[in-house]
Amino acid sequence: MITVVLALLLQQPQQPQTDVERLTSLQLSKECRDAGEKFFQRERYADLPSPLPDYFTHYNREQSKCFIFISGMAKAEPGEEKAMYMQVFDAVKGVLVGSKILRWNGNDYVTARIRDTAGIHEHHPSTPADQAWFDNLMIR
Repeated sequence: MITVVLALLLQQPQQPQTDVERLTSLQLSKECRDAGEKFFQRERYADLPSPLPDYFTHYNREQSKCFIFISGMAKAEPGEEKAMYMQVFDAVKGVLVGSKILRWNGNDYVTARIRDTAGIHEHHPSTPADQAWFDNLMIR
């Protein structure tokens, strides 16, 4: 999971050029962070049993939306496959934008499913375009 997050963070979107653009971007990022924190509390993710899910927010300038990325481990009973989930929500509207499920194959986590609420990026197995769509939500 850390590798995925680091890879996303290293792919920097185009940076604002002027002071006004930088200030606007900073304000949008702050408002997005606040909206994400409220969403996380309102949806009671903080009340889930340990291990608690992680989250971070991002204002997607391309879509003019505030997204919250939530990831965690799905509880596995003895003998069940380990699974990790990643979800992206519109933090202001509170609607799911897309989700990604990864399953443990014995050596690493591999993508089991990507789903978006529009049904465009939902193939079994997921395609490179599905992967790119999901990953780009948090870097544009």
